[in-house]
Amino acid sequence: MLPAGFIVVAILLRLASGASYFRAVWQGKAQPSLVSWLSWSLTALIIFIIQLIKGAGPEAFVTLTIGLSPIAVCCVAIYKRAYVTTFSRSDKWCVVLTVIGILLWLISKNPLMALIACIFADIFSEIPTILKSYRAPHTEHATAYAISIVSMAVTLLTISDWKLTNWLFTAYILGVNVTIVLTITTLSKMRLSRWAPKRSGVLAYEEIESPTTRQ
Repeated sequence: MLPAGFIVVAILLRLASGASYFRAVWQGKAQPSLVSWLSWSLTALIIFIIQLIKGAGPEAFVTLTIGLSPIAVCCVAIYKRAYVTTFSRSDKWCVVLTVIGILLWLISKNPLMALIACIFADIFSEIPTILKSYRAPHTEHATAYAISIVSMAVTLLTISDWKLTNWLFTAYILGVNVTIVLTITTLSKMRLSRWAPKRSGVLAYEEIESPTTRQ
């Protein structure tokens, strides 16, 4: 286990993760899914409140940074007009299920059940980004998610009170970030390699079901 003071390192790493993605969007190297990023902010801020209610330690402030970073990313994406504009059937279902999860949080009187409801909501908000990472990895920025992985790992190693409400969301975010990084760096390339022999010349990612984006 790490000393409690290392939570500052985790917070700084998470801020660095958000700053890395912010910079990528600003430079036109990433195009976030607003469906995902807006939902991530909302669910993380709700879970921060739940953690405070349950008496969580400093690790709760890592959750706070998880909620604040997407707001900055969404603002720069809208300003630069660099975001995914498609609103597919799967996106609509993800929004509906995310809202259901948040409504479950609102009616729940049990903090643990409220936490689970918010994670349920967040799971569906992840889907648009995971699909985009698989179909159009050039619109994502793996470095930001990789930094977040380190931040979540450090956070888990600083926890001394292992109540479920203290570590569940952090562990979940760790798993999500690992999934996205693997999708961008490995699964998408495997998909491309399956297509390449069937097409002549160089096959660009944009030609394979890439979402419509605004520059």
